[in-house]
Amino acid sequence: MTSKGAEAVAEIEAAIRLSPRDPFSSTFAGVRSFAHFIAGDYAAGAEWGRRSVRQRPDLAGHWRTLALNAASLDLAEEARNAVARALDVQPDYSVAWVEEASPLVDPSERLRYCELLRPFGLPG
Repeated sequence: MTSKGAEAVAEIEAAIRLSPRDPFSSTFAGVRSFAHFIAGDYAAGAEWGRRSVRQRPDLAGHWRTLALNAASLDLAEEARNAVARALDVQPDYSVAWVEEASPLVDPSERLRYCELLRPFGLPG
């Protein structure tokens, strides 16, 4: 687990404890999925990604984080489906979008993100 990812997971867990019925709980689930991805805990990330898309399938970010975790676990069908669903919700989702708008600050992390999802349908 990277320390940034582990710290983020801990912060999200605290937010969920402090506000268990929060109307934005799906956002907590999506952010937690991404934090697990950054931490390298892809199984937990996929679990939280699935939870987030069940709660709010209309949010592209939830599909994006599910795709990242599923791809990292080599769950090809789930990763491909999640990328396709992200594209349904966010038609401009692409490598260019990731490079421009991703919350990942480190260029090597953005490159890893794109290389991970290109085989599963992330357009250039």
